[in-house]
This record gives sequence, structure tokens and C-alpha cells, in this order.
Amino acid sequence: MLAAEYDDDNGTDSGSVWVYRRTKGGVWTPEQKLKPSDAQTGDNFGRAVYVEGNRLIVGAHWDDDNGSNSGSVYVFEREGGTWVQKQKLRAPDGAVEDRFGATLAFSGRHMLIGAWLED
Repeated sequence: MLAAEYDDDNGTDSGSVWVYRRTKGGVWTPEQKLKPSDAQTGDNFGRAVYVEGNRLIVGAHWDDDNGSNSGSVYVFEREGGTWVQKQKLRAPDGAVEDRFGATLAFSGRHMLIGAWLED
């Protein structure tokens, strides 16, 4: 995975994540470029990335759904040879400048999502 939180495909600093696959010869080749379904300017999708098995979570700590820079996290799952967006998570008490999704961890049935400016 290569995160590009300042990618501009969907507006300045909207962000993206590149998935690479290692081929038989040991060469890493690009497989898929991920962007959220609702990508917007300034979301910084790709700030944090965590993958476990067929599940990938990506933080967009400047997303504005719960106020300016409140943040969000996207859940992708691998179906066949394609990563598919399954869910968008927001903090239940999300507010301006929380930066939810700035850090991520995942294990089994639990996900830890940091909101480093939540007060």
C-alpha cells in the first residue's frame, strides 16, 4: 500500500491509496488505486492505512461530515481481485477539528481509531 493523502484526483488534497501486488518474479506492480466514493477537496484520504487479510481501513482525518476536519474512516474489503468500499465510519460524537482517522489499528473484530485533537 502506498498512501498519497495529498493526491488531487478529486480536488486539492483529496487523497488516494495505491494497492500494489507482488508478482511471481518478485516485482511489485500497481493493482488498484483507491479513492472514497464521496472524495472531496481537503479530505486527506490515506492519512492512515491499515490492512489485515482481506480488509483495509483508510483514514481521512480532514473529512468534514461532522464539521470541519472532524475526520472519517473508510472500510474496504477484497472481493475477487478488487478492493470494494463497504462502509464509512464517523465518530458518534464527532466535532470540528477532532481529526478522527489520523491513526488506525485493526485486529480480528476490533478496530482502534485515533482522533488526536478530540476534546
